[in-house]
Amino acid sequence: MKKRVVYIIKKQKVELTKSENIVLHELIENRSSIVTRDALMDALWNTNEFVSDNTLNVLISRLRTKLKEMTGYDVILTKKGQGYYIE
Repeated sequence: MKKRVVYIIKKQKVELTKSENIVLHELIENRSSIVTRDALMDALWNTNEFVSDNTLNVLISRLRTKLKEMTGYDVILTKKGQGYYIE
């Protein structure tokens, strides 16, 4: 069974999958620091789910889209060649 988490942002609900929630949690826990792709892959791998490089790309893209719809701006930023971060 897939678990979903619901956040309320600006009085609007956004529903995240278990994997999206893990990625968001890692970024929030390391706010203003760069979280490497490897660190995110490790966090996702520890959930006993196989994670390919492309799966992470899709997760980040979906998460960005959901958060941008709620906030009106890009919440997840990329540091090319290093990873992702939230300001």
